[in-house]
Amino acid sequence: WYERFENVVDGKRALVGLAVEEGDLELALELYRQLLELDGERAKEYQWAIGGCYEKQSEWKKAIAIYRMIDDFPRNHFAMASCHRQIKEYDEAILLYQQTKVIDNAASRASIEIGFTYEQAGNKEKAIRTFQLTCKRYPKAREAARAHAHLQDKYNIHVTLGGAEEK
Repeated sequence: WYERFENVVDGKRALVGLAVEEGDLELALELYRQLLELDGERAKEYQWAIGGCYEKQSEWKKAIAIYRMIDDFPRNHFAMASCHRQIKEYDEAILLYQQTKVIDNAASRASIEIGFTYEQAGNKEKAIRTFQLTCKRYPKAREAARAHAHLQDKYNIHVTLGGAEEK
């Protein structure tokens, strides 16, 4: 089919789009692997797509392995942590989120994701404390507003975005 295109890469890119759209993830994975060989300039794009296909297949370990190879910090760490949470590897997820906190614009997101991870793991106390710290440390971040709302809605805890108790 892609032979109709003058450029094989363009043809395979068109075909992989159709494969993903139709849900043929095995074909998509094969085409992305071929594209990695043919079009190295877009390797990162193809690796992200391969990881996404594995996630759609619930192949979390394979997705983690792909994301680990991508030089795209902190984005790849967030993706790996999300996959670890899917397979209940909460400590690994928290470790990855902690590593992303060194990047200023990722710290508030990492903080709230750590809270949700503790919650998912059944550690209510650490989850609440982490949501409260998100409010206190990043009061102007949108994640602080999310943490604030979550504390109110789920735990009936009312704190200001600066972390103080409301009267």
